[in-house]
Amino acid sequence: KKKEKKRKDKTRQDKTRQEIRQGKARQVTKTGLNLETRTSTEEMSVFVASVSALLISIPVIIIFFVTLYYWSKWETRRQEAKELNAALTGNRQLDAHASPHELA
Repeated sequence: KKKEKKRKDKTRQDKTRQEIRQGKARQVTKTGLNLETRTSTEEMSVFVASVSALLISIPVIIIFFVTLYYWSKWETRRQEAKELNAALTGNRQLDAHASPHELA
C-alpha cells in the first residue's frame, strides 16, 4: 500500500514537472521555501474569482454611498419639518383664543 502511494506521488510529481517544462504550469513561491505549482487553468480561475469579487464589490460600495446620501437628505428634511411643526404649534398656542376658522 505504501509503495502504491509512493508511486502515485511520483507520477503526480513527474506530471507536474512535465507541465512546468511545457509552460502549462508555473511554480509559485509561498512563505519560505515551500514551492507550490499552479496550472494555467488554476491561475485563470483565481483571476476570474478576484475579478468577479471586484465587480460585485463596486456596485455594493456605490449603493452604500447613494443610500447614505439620500438618508442624510431625508434626515435633514425630517429635522426641518420637525422645527417647522414646532414653530407652527408654538404659534397656535399663542393664538389659542382665536377662532378655528381664523387658523385655517
